[in-house]
Amino acid sequence: MPRLHYSNHLESLIVPLAQELEKRDPLERVDIVVPNYSLEKWISLKIAQYNGIVANLRFITLEKIIFEGIKEKLKGKNYALIKKETIQCLLQEILREKIVNSNPLWKPLKSYLSPKIHINSQAKEKRLFQLSNRLTHLFQEYEFSRNEELINIWTSGKNALDISQKTFETWQKELWNELFGYCGKVTKYNKRISSSSDLKFEPELYTLTQLYRLCEIKLNRDKSKFFKGKKIIPNKALHIFGVSYLSKFHQKALTEYLSKFREINVYSLNPCMEFWEDVKSLGESKLEILKTIESKNTLFSREPNFSEKDFLIGEELKNYEDNPFLEAWGRPGRENIRLLNQWSNWDFSPWFVENNSTISNANIASYQDNSLLNKLQQDILFREPRHVKSLEMKQDESIMVLACSNPRREVEAVASLIWDWIQNNPDLMLNECAV
Repeated sequence: MPRLHYSNHLESLIVPLAQELEKRDPLERVDIVVPNYSLEKWISLKIAQYNGIVANLRFITLEKIIFEGIKEKLKGKNYALIKKETIQCLLQEILREKIVNSNPLWKPLKSYLSPKIHINSQAKEKRLFQLSNRLTHLFQEYEFSRNEELINIWTSGKNALDISQKTFETWQKELWNELFGYCGKVTKYNKRISSSSDLKFEPELYTLTQLYRLCEIKLNRDKSKFFKGKKIIPNKALHIFGVSYLSKFHQKALTEYLSKFREINVYSLNPCMEFWEDVKSLGESKLEILKTIESKNTLFSREPNFSEKDFLIGEELKNYEDNPFLEAWGRPGRENIRLLNQWSNWDFSPWFVENNSTISNANIASYQDNSLLNKLQQDILFREPRHVKSLEMKQDESIMVLACSNPRREVEAVASLIWDWIQNNPDLMLNECAV
């Protein structure tokens, strides 16, 4: 079971991480899982400020740490993790073949890659590159989050969601099988490698979820359990910091695999300190209302004074008391918090802060205590209901919406704001500005 730490401010999560690092042998290397390079540098700086020094920390992605654990268990097998770039190149090759195919299944792809309006060859190649890149990302997300519901069914040649064979799911399924199906390009390559004595030093290529499945098969064949007989080594802790979402696969790999030989500490942002797993998004509320309306159709026909509109108003007022920001934008975070809570059996260490009490600069803290942003954050933190009356607060610069014509203009606006802040506040450091 992991040790779970929650906070509504990222800086507050540095405290339990620094405390855990102080307990270790300074000569022992510690692995910290981070989602990106910027957070890696920020953590290093904060740990150095807190402990006075930072050393022997290895920052690594979640996929890589899982792969290292699998590779350790599959010793003797020459397996390698297939790169995203390799999948993208293979998809480009397959798409080039499909756009000249007469099958109507590929008509949506043809209309995008080779539209009726005239575009030059460079523009076509750019579209092909962008589409293959997007599909590579989608296929990886499908494996991580929808493996059993989607990928396993696709492998058997069936659609998982749409029965019709002329949908977007169908051509995605065909592309997936062209890569990883029984006669797919990657599958054929692996068969050729395993059967050839001349290519025995070449590794077979698999995705992370496929390697995990191979590991499970090997262990089941040996009739043994994951890391049977091994005890958790205290100084082999694994710290997962700032990862905003853990998919079903990642959680399964951590709970059933890495947790058998490593002590896992998770440091996660949680905007609300109250229980909020029951907050429904706007889409979920709408779907529930529509289902209820279908069940009440006979009532509408019998009662002429009670209309469908009246029912909709009543259903809307029923959920009017909840926080609108958690309803509108909280679903991804809510699902992640629910998974983490189930994993830790709802046992966690709270590090929530009120009124930006972690800010060291008194002037900034005083300003932010009375700002619109702080009021909004406090409402979310305590799951305050929607305000019926206006708060009559003055507009300030804590929340600004800037209309920009393109991404380049967005970057220019952000850069201009940062330079204004630096010039107007000499105590503000560049490392305290996040984009």
